[in-house]
Formats: sequence, C-alpha cells, structure tokens
Amino acid sequence: MRNKRTLQRGLALLLAGGMALSNLGAVPVLAEEYDTATETEITQTAPEEEASQPKESLTDPAASESTDLTESSENTPATEEEVDSSGATEEEPPAEESANAEISAEDANSGEADSVTETAPVEAQDEPSTEDYVAVQSLDSAESPAAQSNPWDALTPKTTSYVDIDNDAYSRDTVLTVDGKPFWYNGIQIRIDKLKDDSKYACTDAELENLFNIVAEDGYTVVNSQIRWTDIQPNHIAYATDSATVYGGDNADKVYGNNGGVQVQRSSDASKQALTYLKFTLTDKTADEIDGAKIRIYNKNGLGNSHPLEIYALEDDNWKQDTLTWNNAPGHNGYEIDSNKAELVATSNSWDLLKDSNYYDFKISDFIKSSEWAKDGTVSFVIRESANGVSDQVVTLAGTADTNVVGASMIQPQLVYSDAEEYDFTVLDNAIHWATKYGLKFEVLWFGTDTCTISSDSRIPVHAQLNYQPSIGNNGKPLFYKSKADTITGIYNYIMCKNDTGLQAAESTALGTVFNHIATLEDADTVIGCQLTNEPGVGRLHGGIKADHCMCETCLADKGSLGMNATDFRNYTLWNFNNILGAAVKNSKHSVWTRVNLDESSNSTGIVKYNEEVRKTSGANIDFIGMPKLPQNPK
Repeated sequence: MRNKRTLQRGLALLLAGGMALSNLGAVPVLAEEYDTATETEITQTAPEEEASQPKESLTDPAASESTDLTESSENTPATEEEVDSSGATEEEPPAEESANAEISAEDANSGEADSVTETAPVEAQDEPSTEDYVAVQSLDSAESPAAQSNPWDALTPKTTSYVDIDNDAYSRDTVLTVDGKPFWYNGIQIRIDKLKDDSKYACTDAELENLFNIVAEDGYTVVNSQIRWTDIQPNHIAYATDSATVYGGDNADKVYGNNGGVQVQRSSDASKQALTYLKFTLTDKTADEIDGAKIRIYNKNGLGNSHPLEIYALEDDNWKQDTLTWNNAPGHNGYEIDSNKAELVATSNSWDLLKDSNYYDFKISDFIKSSEWAKDGTVSFVIRESANGVSDQVVTLAGTADTNVVGASMIQPQLVYSDAEEYDFTVLDNAIHWATKYGLKFEVLWFGTDTCTISSDSRIPVHAQLNYQPSIGNNGKPLFYKSKADTITGIYNYIMCKNDTGLQAAESTALGTVFNHIATLEDADTVIGCQLTNEPGVGRLHGGIKADHCMCETCLADKGSLGMNATDFRNYTLWNFNNILGAAVKNSKHSVWTRVNLDESSNSTGIVKYNEEVRKTSGANIDFIGMPKLPQNPK
C-alpha cells in the first residue's frame, strides 16, 4: 500500500532548504544529561530500561564559562535556505520515552519507513495541579489574555500533559504523560506554512489533510506544525486605489498617472522634479482598530546610489490618478511640502535606504491611530527624496498598474496593518481536527518573535514588529538583514528585544489566547505540547553572533541592576522570556508540557542548567530544553 503513495509523498520532499516533513531530531537535554547527550539515531528500537544513574551536581548558573563572542568571517547573514533549514530542526522529548524517525527523499519515493516498537506503559501517577507551576516573572496578561467575556471563561483549567521527573514509581528519570498516563512519543513535523505558501507546493487543505493520514498510517503518534503568530493574528493588506507621478516646470500640467510605475526625483531643474502620490482605503478595519501599520513600496529598478525618502500624509484625499498634475496636486509648494496641509509621517531608516530592487517599509502606526485625517478610512500620501538625498536620479516605484507578483504579494503599493485584538484560529483548528481524525496527537510549534534567531515580518504581526524594541547591536543600530524580494519567508529580519516588557505582554497574551481557545474545542485533548521558541538567541541574528546582548537602554539598565556579566545576562534574558511564554501556556485553560528547541551553536546554552536549577527550587514554566545533536551540514 505504501508503494502506491509515491505521488502523495512527493509533497513531503525537500523544500527550499528544509523538509516539509521532518522528524524531531534532537534529544531534549536536562541538566543531568547535558554533557553526555549523543546524537539521536534514525534507526528505531524499543527503549530499554536503564539502571538509575547518579545525577550530575548542579552548579551556580552565574558561574558558567564565558562564551567566545569573536565573530568569524563565516558568520554572514543567512540565506533563506539556511533560515528554513535551521527552522526545520526540531527536538523531541527524552529518548527514554520516545521513538524517532525521518522521512527521507528516498523513503518518500519508495514508501519505505522505519517500524515503531512500543513499550508497555508504566502505571500512571497522579498528575500535578496547575498550582505546581510558578512563574518566576509572571504577567497578568499571561494569566488572563483577555479581560472581556470569552468562550473559555467558564471552563475549568485542565492539565492535559506534563513531564514527570524523578518519580520513584518509574524506572526512568523523565516520563512524558498525557491524561495522567505515560505516553509513547513518536513525532514528525509537517510544515503547513511552507506547504501552503510556497508556489512549488501550494497545497490545498485536502492535500494537507492527506499528509496527516499518511503520517498516521506510517505509525507516528504525534504531528507538530509551525503555528505562526501571523496565522493567529493576521496582517491585512490594502493595495493602493490611486497612484500618480507629477512633474514640475514645463511638465506641470501633464498627467503622468502610472506610466511605467511612479517616480520620485530631486533636481535643481524644476522640469525634472518628481513627486509620487498614493491613496489607500481601509474597508475591513477602522483606524481605531489598527494597532500597527506600515506602507510597503517596491523599487522596480536597482540604483547606483542609496536614496533616503520621506513620506508625508495629506489632509486632502480628493484627487484621482488619471487627472493629477503638478499644478493641481495637494500639499506641496514646488518640491517643498506645505506643512499646513501635510505631515511628515515616515523617513527611510539609515540601515534601509532605497537602492536595490526590493520592497521597502515605512512605519505609519502613530499617524493611522491618532490623526483625524485617517478617521474616514481613506488616507493619502506624497513621497519625495530627502533634502540630503541624490539629485537627478529617477527612483521608479511600482504603481497601481503593476499587478505582477514578486514573493508573497503583488508589487503594488501596500498599506499593511494588524489589530492586536483580532484572532483567526482557522489554520490551528484545521491542523488539530486533521490530527484528531487520524488518531494523532498534536504539538504546537509556536513561531513568534524568535524563530532561528529571527523576528521575521512574515511570522509576526505588524503591531509586534513595529511597536516594540528591536535588539540593538554594538553600533547603536538594530540587528537586521534583508531578504530578497522573491522570498516567501519574510523580507525584514530583525531579532526583537526579549527584555521589552510590552513585547513580553503582547506575545504571552497571544499564546495564552491560543491555548484558551484550544480548551473550547471538542478535540482539545488532541493538543499535548507547545514549543515556545525555535532555536532562539540573544544579541545574535541568524548567521552569527552580533553583540554580547541587546544594547538598548532597557537591557543595559537591567544588566546593571542584576549585576551580571554578559554571558549570565544572555542566559537569564533567554530563559526569562521563554519562561514568561511558558506561563501563558501553563496558566491557560489547557495546560500542556512546554519546551524550547535550542541550537547547539547558541551563545546561551547556559539556560539548560539555569532552567533545571530554577525548576528544582522556585519552579519554572519550561519543562525541558532540547539541543539538536545533528551535523551542521547534513549530507
């Protein structure tokens, strides 16, 4: 029967740098096992009972050795392929209680897969109450993600799964339990996000569901999938309704509209001076409902120089692209902007000047939320080259007539926005229901502000990326790199500051709401776990170490008040952020085990022992932290 599924398995072949289906190829490492963990083998055997081993003594987290922060020449920003490959590396619970397998390209074509041998479950013990979990730094928002009346408010909290550690009733030190019984964890990852978004696959829901069926037939017990923050709190896009170029001097009465795009040019020759006008209409949100907003424009041609642009909001929206000229365009006097009729709302960042053919973003959140000009739902803007910009070089931007798609969207001017109170659980619910239908358990791989040490604009909503603090490097600028326009995994890549309390509250609120919602589902018990972050880091952007830690004012003040060195502060920062996310899950109506997938090349590996120390004293909300023992460049 498996040999008949060759075409179906084709959907599980390698994506651009990661596997659509990939096993949890890492053994979660507790402090006791930290120095002796070995690479998980693909060949599956029944786990054997082992004699109890003496435990390694725990050392003071503050006494950990300092990490070498010297950046090598090889630590260059990662390509999208590298990002995807790293993001597909996931971990599994302790080897004593789990089996591990991988569908390779050869397996996918042949239909062959390793067999799974199960062990008899050990007699279950009473599960801990939710009171056993203590948030070292708990947030009110994590405990109750929404103060208003919600479908889950009347539900009784339930602990669906947990990790039983050092229980004398068991022959093993760590036991994964589901519904109070030891659970045989044999997990595989289905990259729903890539299978849907990548044009090479473009899977329908029916095709995705069939993958769950294949996984169940192959003997797996658990599916885990990336659930992006943007899957739950989506970004909205309003494409420009009007766009036009106006030229001055001898061309002041000419209508240019969208002839080959729209142009911006600074020049001492009035006839060469060009301004771009854009208009957007919001149809699904009011300005008051929007918590984050940006204008995204596309530079059609690569340029020899870097261009700083300025965007001004206009009071007057009463213009049309097919009649606009220099002489009747609102808000300007020559190349200067009329401050009585226009307001400067955004400028190019010094690290993101317009040059290459790519998308460029401009934050306008404050204008959308506070300006009376935005209240009617229609907003207009004029774009010009800054006074310190380049003269006599035309910048050509995509206009409303440019309907071709590059990457994840059309290249037309976009107004991208999000609402912090809006939730859409469609992607999550579908995955849970498919798992239930085929007798599988489901684990949420939360893809929020840290996935492979990247805060990608495709994975976090606009209000999260724009309204909170990005990590700052030694040069005083954000840790940042930009992907090519044709990527599907995000153009703008920052790494957000984990000590920003506003971000902590926003993300823990979102994740807590996810698990409160899960509690309302008829098949809630299908969900048994949550990965809080994927290969996270501090002061490090994917591709290499960039700073000792974030150098923003908050981090510098926190480090000073805690009296920590750089290594300990990184470990504390990474642990504390994940512990806050863990509190959101543990304090929800559907509590499950929580874990972190830590890259073995991380500069914060000390959090493994740190977490164990806290767990055994005051209590932690991270059940275990896994470190992949895989080759960096697998053959």
